[in-house]
Amino acid sequence: MRLGAKSKAPEPPPRLSGAELSAIAARWRAFRSLYPIYAELARRLELGAECGDLESPVDRSEPDVLKAVEAWFTAIDERSAAWQLRQLLQTTPLGTEEALSLLAKRHLGRQEKTGQDRDKIDFLLVQYLDQRAPHSLQNSSLELEDVAAVLEPVLGEASTMQPAWLAPLDEARAELAQCGSLRDLLERGLIERVRALKEKSGEMFYGSAALLAFARFNFLMRRAFFRCLYDDLHGLRQQMHELERRGVQTVDCTRAQLSAEEPLESLRQICAQWKQPFLAPYSAGHSLQQLIEIRAAVEEALASRSATESAVDPPAPTLAFSEKSL
Repeated sequence: MRLGAKSKAPEPPPRLSGAELSAIAARWRAFRSLYPIYAELARRLELGAECGDLESPVDRSEPDVLKAVEAWFTAIDERSAAWQLRQLLQTTPLGTEEALSLLAKRHLGRQEKTGQDRDKIDFLLVQYLDQRAPHSLQNSSLELEDVAAVLEPVLGEASTMQPAWLAPLDEARAELAQCGSLRDLLERGLIERVRALKEKSGEMFYGSAALLAFARFNFLMRRAFFRCLYDDLHGLRQQMHELERRGVQTVDCTRAQLSAEEPLESLRQICAQWKQPFLAPYSAGHSLQQLIEIRAAVEEALASRSATESAVDPPAPTLAFSEKSL
């Protein structure tokens, strides 16, 4: 460059239209609404620093900045599991209806969805349904039209015409009503059967009719699970109280991978833990199986004690008619 020549001034960035500015502002609103959730996930998963651009109160329109913020969210999406997101949203005030809606739309909008995306969408829709469903629906049969009305802010207008490939879901839903205990739920394998159907469905899972059908089943499954859980826990507490009344203090719980003389007080503590939110992955059934086996062991102990007492103190002999007349 010749001495004294003036350098060319950098060209100003192109002016954005009103529609483009509105779209960018909407992205920032979504980013900032979701940031507390993602920042907490990053902290729990030890994924590194917070997002500096979102720590700043200034919304910027540069493509590179927007791309960097999106990459930060995507990295956490890819490193976090559905059960970890569920744990966070169900045990903190972060699981608001707005957050659930934004999260569901975010994962539904991903171009290449993974199994984790599917599981997160699955959870987010049923959680949104559970929080927004009118109380009158809690004890109803819950028709697809009801689900569509509640989920409309997330899914928009959705078809309630269920495709033929979802017929196994209707069969599983009918079996739910027949389950009277946790053992029923576990032995029927309903969770595993429906999960296999989801995995087999591929991209069909994301059709509006399928999303409605799975959200309804998940809602009914959740309701059946807690109904059976509370019934089992109530029955177990009553049986342990009866054992104590008869002088029994320990139970052989080796079938539940506990000791051969497990104190009743220890079993009560296990029952108390089940009153807390169910935080483990739904696929991890060991602790559920343990609770089922504990109840079976307590039932056997009570039956054995009753048999022993009957043998020691047999009932009085029945009198013949002629003896009664004397």
